[in-house]
Amino acid sequence: MAAARARFQEMRTDASGTTAAAHLRQVRKTMPNLSLPEPPVIPGSLTYLWNWFCDLASARAGRSPLTWAEVDAWARLNAVMLRPWEVRMLRKLDRLWLEVVHG
Repeated sequence: MAAARARFQEMRTDASGTTAAAHLRQVRKTMPNLSLPEPPVIPGSLTYLWNWFCDLASARAGRSPLTWAEVDAWARLNAVMLRPWEVRMLRKLDRLWLEVVHG
């Protein structure tokens, strides 16, 4: 979850609508000698779950948590047989996203 949290933090925007990731790119560009830690990487074996979450969340309406019906509809439309632990992880990612991006 640390990698997901880092990715979500990069998505946060300031009052001008600029993402934290854009600010960080600018800092790296203007101060190339500054040593900044790299964010944690999503493990390769879980990349598919990250991609599923991004796809599912891209259809989100507002700041509400994803519903069971939305997850079910996404899975059916994409012909994905979700295992129970994968559904739990998608919902956990969603709660984390709401916490980090919308505080």
